[in-house]
Amino acid sequence: MEATTSSHPRSDRAFYVFNAVVSLSALAFLFYILVIRRGTAGTGLDLRFMPAVNASLNALS
Repeated sequence: MEATTSSHPRSDRAFYVFNAVVSLSALAFLFYILVIRRGTAGTGLDLRFMPAVNASLNALS
């Protein structure tokens, strides 16, 4: 029997390149938010409820 693989190197390479572009974009955005922009205290949204939302979503999973 002959083992056939359905993996296409070209499509894999395209996926890896796409994944790298998306990952680098996310890292660049986080770098901008955290380092370059340096959000000032008191001007943002009140997100004190987020830990409760996080705990609720974790409990549901």
